[in-house]
Amino acid sequence: MKKILIIEKQLSARELLLKLLGNKELQLFSVEDGMGALELLKKRSFDLIFSDLNGIQTLNRSNRRPLGTPLI
Repeated sequence: MKKILIIEKQLSARELLLKLLGNKELQLFSVEDGMGALELLKKRSFDLIFSDLNGIQTLNRSNRRPLGTPLI
């Protein structure tokens, strides 16, 4: 099962992505910000990350962006 991380500050946008992807055979995780994503990345790996700009910036600044994991 593919694991997808969604990083999005806006609750409505997060819920929309969860709804759109929820009918697929995917394991979905969502957080509000990059700091929450960093905590999850300590424990899990992901096949794909959807992120808002702030999440991308946090991952890039922290050098914790998983190599080889697509980031949209």
